[in-house]
Amino acid sequence: MSNHIDRAIIEAIKTNNNSKFIELMYARIFPKIKKLVFTGGGSPEDAKDLLHDTILIFFKYVREHKYEMNTEVDAFLYTVAKNRWINKAIKDKRLEISDQNFDDAMVEPSHIGLLYSKERVSAVRVILDKLGDRCKELLMMVYYDDKSMKEIGEQMGYTTTDAVKTKHYKCKQRMIAMVQDNQAYRELLTTT
Repeated sequence: MSNHIDRAIIEAIKTNNNSKFIELMYARIFPKIKKLVFTGGGSPEDAKDLLHDTILIFFKYVREHKYEMNTEVDAFLYTVAKNRWINKAIKDKRLEISDQNFDDAMVEPSHIGLLYSKERVSAVRVILDKLGDRCKELLMMVYYDDKSMKEIGEQMGYTTTDAVKTKHYKCKQRMIAMVQDNQAYRELLTTT
């Protein structure tokens, strides 16, 4: 999405033009959220609920001046939706499939996406553990807790948001390098 449209979306929120904002978001992000939810075995109602939660979170971020324009709105919304869906799937025990009860003949197509998601979540956890506690904590705050750079700086003892951004960049680059250097991770995490 272009910067111009991102600014228009932010302005719509700030000026209480909520119907315009919701209309734009419904058209732009809902197809991606539906695909995410359906791949994970969710229902149309799950997709609508996830869209509404995601929009509310974004709305709150903009209103509280926590959203930084360094990420496109679509990417931000999709990341929030994906993280919330993964957390819901884990909470609902959709990703806790017991190996002893697993029978390939009984796997339905909707469960294949869940098994694949479980493998991806496990791979990300392993990589995060290899990065070390500081990087893991920082990346979890950014991608799973949706904290701003300022909040992360305060919680982790950084003196400036630039220091947090630098550490975030370095941790992310280390994580990318780990994925690129390991064929199994690369295949698992870079395929859609």
